[in-house]
Amino acid sequence: PERAALRRLAVFAGGFDLAAAEAVATGEPVERSSVLDLIASLVDKSLLQVDTGGITARYGMLETVRAYAGRRLPEAEEAQAKTDHALHYLHLAEVAAAHFSAARQVEWRERLEADDDNLRAAFTTLIGARELATEALRFGAAVSKFWNSRGLYGDEVELLEAALDRPEAASSTPSRGAALAAAGYLMFRRGALARAKGYLDEAI
Repeated sequence: PERAALRRLAVFAGGFDLAAAEAVATGEPVERSSVLDLIASLVDKSLLQVDTGGITARYGMLETVRAYAGRRLPEAEEAQAKTDHALHYLHLAEVAAAHFSAARQVEWRERLEADDDNLRAAFTTLIGARELATEALRFGAAVSKFWNSRGLYGDEVELLEAALDRPEAASSTPSRGAALAAAGYLMFRRGALARAKGYLDEAI
């Protein structure tokens, strides 16, 4: 179980907290209830590092350890770990989005800033998975509020456009409408007014 957990944790782009680790590491032969103990053992062996200075403890790997563990991740197990990783961060982004116009927006922005690399990796995974086209649209709509709060209108908007451009995402659904509205607003803030209008017209 310890080896399986270490392999799966190699899919993180940067640090992660316990909830993220449980989402990704759980699966035969790793039980969710054992993930904390496995992480503690990996920390004791210096295969994971721990930072307790934030709101919650965060864990990470040296790049050499990440590369070593990643090379031992079978293809099917890697695909599942990346999907679990992406769906975890989709949930986190959607929960955070509800707070970006409320009193706790500073706290949630800090939480997402700590996971910025993981958010991008998760979005890329969703965009590349044909069966997760709807989830990619949901992710783009949710994370756009975080990007807007940080004034990020470059590569971020292009990721959202990539999600919208997938053939599997072309249907006129509420998820597509929300993603189009988000892309239109980000393009407006970017100063690309014609493209913003196109997205917003389609969203309506």
